[in-house]
Amino acid sequence: MRVKRMSRKILKLAIMLTALLLTGTGCLFTSSVSDLYALPKMPEQYQELERQIGELISGGAEYAAPISGSNLQPVQMVDLDNDGMEEALIFMREATGEKPLKIYIFRMRGGHYQRAAVLENSGTSIYSISYTDLTDDGRMEIMVGWRAGAENPALTVYAMEGDIPVPLLNTTYSRYVFDSAGRGFVLLRSGSEERCVVEAYEVSESGTLGVTSAVRLSSTAAELAGGQMISGCFSDGVPALFVTGVSADGSTAMVDALRWAEEGLKNVTMSSATGYTTESYAFRGLFPQDVNGDGVTEIPEPLSTPEEGIAGLVQWRQISERGSSEIVMQTYHDLADGWYLELPGQWQENVVVYRSEVGSYETTVTFTYQNGTELREFLRIYTFSGENRELRANRGSRFRLRTQQNTVFAGELLANAPEELELSEEQVRSLFHLIVTEWVGGEN
Repeated sequence: MRVKRMSRKILKLAIMLTALLLTGTGCLFTSSVSDLYALPKMPEQYQELERQIGELISGGAEYAAPISGSNLQPVQMVDLDNDGMEEALIFMREATGEKPLKIYIFRMRGGHYQRAAVLENSGTSIYSISYTDLTDDGRMEIMVGWRAGAENPALTVYAMEGDIPVPLLNTTYSRYVFDSAGRGFVLLRSGSEERCVVEAYEVSESGTLGVTSAVRLSSTAAELAGGQMISGCFSDGVPALFVTGVSADGSTAMVDALRWAEEGLKNVTMSSATGYTTESYAFRGLFPQDVNGDGVTEIPEPLSTPEEGIAGLVQWRQISERGSSEIVMQTYHDLADGWYLELPGQWQENVVVYRSEVGSYETTVTFTYQNGTELREFLRIYTFSGENRELRANRGSRFRLRTQQNTVFAGELLANAPEELELSEEQVRSLFHLIVTEWVGGEN
């Protein structure tokens, strides 16, 4: 799938044309200074597309870009039919009519973009759009979320038969994610008793798109509104889906781990006795993720009650497709300052952590060995911001860990570390990580 901004392509063409003007033969330089600074004209096919968009706007339409998901541009360039030529999709809202939301599709024909089709619906906004080859025929299906007010979006999946959009599915939903191959997707919706269900959709050999399996979840729609749904992997390599709900008071997270295989969906963490998941933990702002980079999704379990905004000590567990779990890592997560430290195995007993703020521009986290009443501080992590942060990070025996635009992270090995807890500066650097949040533009 290739989606890109038309403006980026036009800018690139403009830069190339400008370069030709500046490096051409001498006769090109007979133009006036004002001519040299004039913007080059767009290629003719884009001028024609611009003209047709202008006609739509003159007729009362306005741009209405998708408000969620990964594709948020009002004009999107996508090769829908895999012919090497990108179609232009224009997202608009008209002032009148029963179906004011429009997605115009323009195809390149005879060297010009011409209107080929339009997708339309009632509602207040185009919620999201995705492109994927569900039918495995080399052509993209178009998945559009249409929204009306505060209601859940309505999902329509279109297959393009030439210039004719053929709806394969119309349904309401809360969110959806694709499988790893992009040949199917799972859809989250409200079920009976307010608890949600997850449905798996695939295209059959006859070309129909429908539900192949469904499972019930532990959380309600309200609890899932503050949660997360991600695809991942169990410890034994089986594809998985992790759906996390957060309680109304924000204190507890509940994780349903679903096996996502050819045989269908199965909730491996659902208790047959209670009808709810066996996987819940005190919520500290952390969700299931592949924290150690081994390709398997881990579930966080905070071990301490931190101050507000800090996750504190966290152990991470992997789950097998049979529902058994194993602890694979322990970390200290400082969410407020944006970093975490992997804790070596020998640290996971008799180590306590203290965090303190020194004014407005410095925080320190001290790792301390505790044996009865004996306390021995052996490592300190600093977060510096404000003026002179570089100087403060290099003071004394401190060493640099990471540098961001307005923040410097430093470490310091304290002299009285027990032998079994000793680390080198390079080892501390390898255990130190910044918390990186990927921007995905919302959910489909």
